[in-house]
Amino acid sequence: MKMRVRSLLSGAATILTLVSAAPLAAQPVLSGAPQPKSLKQGFGSLSDNSVVGNQLPAFTMGEYACANSTLGMFFGGSTVISNLTGWGTSCNGGSTTVYPALTFLFNQPIASFGFMQLSLSNNLTVTTNNGSVTTSVVPYGQTFAPQFVGITDVSGFSEVTISGDGSEALAVDDVSFTLAAPEPASAALLATGLVGIAGFARRRRKTS
Repeated sequence: MKMRVRSLLSGAATILTLVSAAPLAAQPVLSGAPQPKSLKQGFGSLSDNSVVGNQLPAFTMGEYACANSTLGMFFGGSTVISNLTGWGTSCNGGSTTVYPALTFLFNQPIASFGFMQLSLSNNLTVTTNNGSVTTSVVPYGQTFAPQFVGITDVSGFSEVTISGDGSEALAVDDVSFTLAAPEPASAALLATGLVGIAGFARRRRKTS
């Protein structure tokens, strides 16, 4: 019994230490490749020109994100996500002069996010709950090969918006992401529970 109590108390102390050292919200940082053990989401299951919405299990998307098989020719023939349908009609009635940004809403916090992209822009801005990062990309016309763009932020985020220069047309495929560690509040609650269990076990031992 003593060993069990000590083990529980040790576990609680470790969790409390991790909670106290948990990082504050930080700016996302650019990454050059998908992070290790990333989950990957493709879009081949979506009907062409359909609004993505809540068709995917890990995240939902804003109203101006549509499945686009025409632009998939640049991504090995797979269906991609874009803010336009076909070659030039904006997705779901958005403006054809200012194409809307693409927004991803995850159902749980993530620590990294990346995607293969082809854009008319010279720069892409990736914005999360914690801030934004802008990176230069080679625009369509100068290249016909998709490029990877990614960010990391271990403090966790659940919303990502991708926009270009002047909200240009954009196509995205092979979204990768990693799940964030449990929030400090959740970890603290678990630690409190372990301390309570240890205390109960100690009292039970004294009365037996």
